Amino acid sequence: MQRISSSSFLQMKYIQTSIGLEWSCCLEDELKEIQEFFRNYFTIETVSVNSDCDIYIRFYPYSKFDNRTFTSLDFQHVVIRNSSAEQFCFEGDTASKNSIEWIHCPSTKTALLFYHEEKTIVAFITSSSHYQIVDLIRCLVINNEEYKGTMILHASGVVYNDSGIAFVGSKGAGKTTFSLDLAKQEGVYFFSGDKLFLRLQNDGIVMHPWPDYPHVGTGTIYADNTMLAGLIKKGYNISRCNPNSKILLNQYELCDIFNLTPYYKPVYLRKILLPRIENAETTVERIFHMEEIFISNLEFSEENRFTQWTKYIIPLPKRKQLNRILRLRNKLVDIPFFSLRGNTHMTDSQRAMILCSN
Repeated sequence: MQRISSSSFLQMKYIQTSIGLEWSCCLEDELKEIQEFFRNYFTIETVSVNSDCDIYIRFYPYSKFDNRTFTSLDFQHVVIRNSSAEQFCFEGDTASKNSIEWIHCPSTKTALLFYHEEKTIVAFITSSSHYQIVDLIRCLVINNEEYKGTMILHASGVVYNDSGIAFVGSKGAGKTTFSLDLAKQEGVYFFSGDKLFLRLQNDGIVMHPWPDYPHVGTGTIYADNTMLAGLIKKGYNISRCNPNSKILLNQYELCDIFNLTPYYKPVYLRKILLPRIENAETTVERIFHMEEIFISNLEFSEENRFTQWTKYIIPLPKRKQLNRILRLRNKLVDIPFFSLRGNTHMTDSQRAMILCSN
C-alpha cells in the first residue's frame, strides 16, 4: 500500500479507542464534514504518520478506484446495513482473499479495502460517502470498545447538576420524546439521543455521550410547535411525512431546533427512567427491582443483525461479557428507577420530582 502524497493526518480518540486518518488534499471537504460530525464527542488532533492507533483509515478519491483489479474475485451482493432511515441503508458487493476484504457500494460511489494484518482500511470516497463512513467509524469504535470493557446501552440521556439521567427503553418507548421535554428545562443539558456508553468504576457507573442521528417521531414534532417551526425553517417538508414515521436529525440540528444546551463530558449515572408512551395523563412513579429491564436494553454487536459491515474487528461474544454484566447489575441496585408513562409532556412537579429526588 503506497502512502498518499501531500497528505494530512489526524487522530480521533473516543474513550479507549484511537483511529488514525490520512487523506489527500483533494478530499479536504469530505473529511471536514466527517470531522464535524464527531467533533466534541471525540478528541481530534493533528498527529504524525507514525502515531499508534487501534485502526488506520486511508482515504482516496473514488476516481482512483479501479474495480478491474478485482475481477478475479468471487463477489457476493449483500445488505451491509439496514435501518429505518434510508440514509443508513447500504447494499454492496463484498469479497475476501487471504487477509484482505473488499466492499464496493456503487450507489454511494464508495469502495473499502480492509487489510486485517496491517490494521488498515483503504477507503475510496466521494461526497456521497458521508453516512457510510460515519457509520463505519462508529461500528469500528463500538466493536473495539466492547473488547476494552465498555457496555453500550440503548438509551437517551440528559445531565442535571453534573449527574446523568438515562431514559431506557425499546424502540418507540418515548426515550427521545421525554428526554427532550426534560432537556428544555433550565439547568438541564442534552447528553445523548440514542446510545449511552457505560464504563464501570469502583464508585459507580460512568456514562459517555455518543454522536448519533436521533430519529424523532412526527408525533413528537407535531406536539411541539417550536420544533415544528424549526424543522420547516430548515426546509423539512413535514406535511408529507407519514404520522407514524420518524425524521433523521444529527445531534447539532436537534440542539439548534430545540434550543438545547449540549453536554459532552462523561458523568456518573444517577437516575434511570423507564418511559412508555400511552394515550393517558403522564404519571411518574418511583419503582424498584428493575435492574433486569435495564440489562435487557444493553446492545451487543454480536446480536446486531442490521450491521454486517466487516470482520475487521470481530464482535466480542456476549458470553465473554457476562462478568461485567453481573458487576453492572450489582451497581444498579444503588441507583433510583422511575416509571414514566403517558403522553408527551410532564408537569412541572413531575419534572421536579425527577430532577430533585435522591
